[in-house]
Amino acid sequence: MTVRELLGVMLRRWYVVVAVFLGVGLFASSSISAGGVYATRTVIAFVAPGDYTGPFDTDGSTQKGAIAFAASVARVINDGEEPPRYATTEAPYYGAGIREGVLVSLPSTGGQWSVSYPRAAIELQIVGPTPAWVETRQRALLDRVAELTRSQQEAMRIAPRARFQTTVEPVTTEIYHVGSGRLTTLAALAALGTVALLVGGWCAAAVDDMMPARTRASQRNRRWNRKEVTA
Repeated sequence: MTVRELLGVMLRRWYVVVAVFLGVGLFASSSISAGGVYATRTVIAFVAPGDYTGPFDTDGSTQKGAIAFAASVARVINDGEEPPRYATTEAPYYGAGIREGVLVSLPSTGGQWSVSYPRAAIELQIVGPTPAWVETRQRALLDRVAELTRSQQEAMRIAPRARFQTTVEPVTTEIYHVGSGRLTTLAALAALGTVALLVGGWCAAAVDDMMPARTRASQRNRRWNRKEVTA
């Protein structure tokens, strides 16, 4: 089918094209009205006493032991599963298209296929529709990390003076709004318009093919007759 023929079909089945554009328009309107999201990237650091010697001590390294303990706490919060790995941990959780969710992980300088944990910390990435939604889950997770840190070391009968302590990095508790800029919105609308045009053309052609040949011929004859009368 040539471009001219396709345009003719779209003109003939204009109601199909209009229906597609209305559907895409409703989707775009709901997406824009939903606005952005609220997010936080809270970091909890694990600190060991200066004279720490315990079951998580690795080759005499306190730092390695603290990282191992932080990983064990994160694993419990994740129900025994490792968190998803992305190409870079610098990429925010909402950058993956998440509008509501929680990601618990260890800060890593590695990539998708290899990981490297430079420090003992747990990172809580929370994305939600409102600041209250994010704050509620942030507080619950902070309490959970503190409780697991205490209970796991108690279960291992580690002396209180030799236990890891947690500290929340103050700057990271901030909850911020993430929205799309004007140019991003315009680009998205242009892309949706293109999609609507392509889908509308395909649907119009499909509907036209389903119509009996006699009906299509009758419609063409009526158009030609109107042109002759006008002439």
